[in-house]
Amino acid sequence: DAKVSPKKNVYFVAFAAEESGLLGSDVFANAIKTGTPLMRPECMAKGVGSSFLERSGKHQAIIMDEVGWKSGVFPNATVNLETYDWVQDSGELEHLAQSSRLHNGKALNVTRSFHPFGSDHMSWLSRQMPAVLTINGDDANYPHYHKSSDTIDHVDKHLMHMITKMNMGALLRMASIANEIAA
Repeated sequence: DAKVSPKKNVYFVAFAAEESGLLGSDVFANAIKTGTPLMRPECMAKGVGSSFLERSGKHQAIIMDEVGWKSGVFPNATVNLETYDWVQDSGELEHLAQSSRLHNGKALNVTRSFHPFGSDHMSWLSRQMPAVLTINGDDANYPHYHKSSDTIDHVDKHLMHMITKMNMGALLRMASIANEIAA
C-alpha cells in the first residue's frame, strides 16, 4: 500500500459514441463543468449527499486514443500530444513531457500538435477546460481504423506501456501528489 492520496479528484472514465459526435465525453464534460448530476440518486455514493461531479474545481483531462499502434514512418516510438496552444498555460503538456522523460528516457519521442480535432478531448477544449489527447504519432495512417481488423494483435505493448507510464506520471503530478512520490 503506497498510502498515496491525491489532493485533487481523479476520474478514470471510458467513453462511448465518440464517432457519433462525442456523445459520451460531451455529457461528462458538461456535467463536470456545470455540476449537473450524471447519475440517478440511487447510484450515487451513500453519505456524500451529492454526485462527486458536483464538487467545484479546476478540471483537466488526459485523453487516450489509438495509443498502441507503432507506425513504420517514425524510426522511434512516437506519441503526439494534441491540444490548443492555450493549454500550455495549464502545465499539462509540461507534466506529460517531464513524465515521459523520467519514465521513458529517450525511448519515446513526444511531439505536439496545436490543431486538435475529432476526439474526446474536444468536449473539454470547447468548454475552455485544459485537455490533451495522447495518440500515436501517425494516427492518420493507422490501417485498421474503424475496421474489423482493429484487433489487439496490432497493439505494440511496449509503446502502449510507455504512453501509459507517461500519462500516469502526468496524472499524479496534476493531482498534486508529485511531492509525496516520484511522479
